Amino acid sequence: MSGQVPVHVVYILDQVRALESEMLLRIKQHGLDITPHILIDVANELARELQATPDLIVGNYRDGNLVASLLAHKLGVTQVCIYI
Repeated sequence: MSGQVPVHVVYILDQVRALESEMLLRIKQHGLDITPHILIDVANELARELQATPDLIVGNYRDGNLVASLLAHKLGVTQVCIYI
């Protein structure tokens, strides 16, 4: 099982990049002038990077939802799950 962890991490990172590209495209198509920040990090570094606590943490699939749930609990914010 431990040999699968690096493969899962690469897969998740690829999915995050694809999600970010799709989000940026849709934001642009809707004429919005915002830039979402997708971070893969730990709670303290996340808060430091954002210079604030996020309002919402989104999880994707089982592993992503677990991480999102743990981060949301630690930061005291709302967590949502995406099931596609």
